[in-house]
Amino acid sequence: MTDEPIVVPDPPGSADNQVLPFRIEGQPVRGRAVRLGTAADRIIRAHDYPAPVAGVVGELAALSCLLGSMLKVDDGILTIQAKGSGPLSLLVGDFLAPGTVRGFAQVDRDRLKTLGKRPSLQGLMGKGHLALTLDQGPQTDRYQGIVALEGGTLAECAGTYFAQSEQLPTRILLHAGQDPVSGHWRAGGIMVQDLPTGGGTPDDGGGDIDHDAAGEPNTEPFNRATALMMSTRAEELLDPELALPTLLFRLFHEDGVRVFDSHPVAFGCRCSRDKIASVLARYSSEELSDMVEDDGLITVTCQFCNTDYRFEP
Repeated sequence: MTDEPIVVPDPPGSADNQVLPFRIEGQPVRGRAVRLGTAADRIIRAHDYPAPVAGVVGELAALSCLLGSMLKVDDGILTIQAKGSGPLSLLVGDFLAPGTVRGFAQVDRDRLKTLGKRPSLQGLMGKGHLALTLDQGPQTDRYQGIVALEGGTLAECAGTYFAQSEQLPTRILLHAGQDPVSGHWRAGGIMVQDLPTGGGTPDDGGGDIDHDAAGEPNTEPFNRATALMMSTRAEELLDPELALPTLLFRLFHEDGVRVFDSHPVAFGCRCSRDKIASVLARYSSEELSDMVEDDGLITVTCQFCNTDYRFEP
């Protein structure tokens, strides 16, 4: 076994599972759009989550791709973790650059039954916090930002994070749902950001922020882009027949929109038999004996992909 991510490939010719950077022409607004097909379905079906939880897990996968695809270092890792007091007590999304995503949730299914059919994120998670951790390799320090888990949706919580931790005006739209024909889970998202002076990178157009006559930052372009983005319907964001460039043109054609090279993404889990064996080797014989199950083996299950690894003591 190797330590390379276990990757589930997309069907040939698929336009799913990609992140598309874009820029509003002549405006200090950049953005990214993502659509996930097999990647979202693989993450969700590994655990057969109830529908309300599955939807949030799909949105988390889309959010992880939107933010993680901004990493400029291969093997950089972005981790999004939400902890709460509700039936959905833990959410984890994990993106490994340049393009593998995974995620999982911990849910009390009995407590979940006491909620309605379409509970809000606060109803699912209760009080808690949202943390983003950035690890760009051994030569850099890990960065973590934490905000209170406030907002009716995961997108709203992420927007609060950017406002409080990054001081960068950001609006995010996320949707997840099941394909009406195949029943497979799909997820998508769009984000727009108001660029600071000189902001931007080569793949989103760069450029300086616009200022009004009084020298104050002009927020009108960002507010307009936000309003247009929020007009996107869930079915548009998830429709495999509607290409992302076409969707972006529909939204922003009056101002002009420039798209850049897309970033492919796929489900990928970094668990391996070798990694788990090295962890088990740290335990004493007595501790290993306590882990033995009725079949005489030690079973370790990956939280992300739900793969079982079995070992003789």
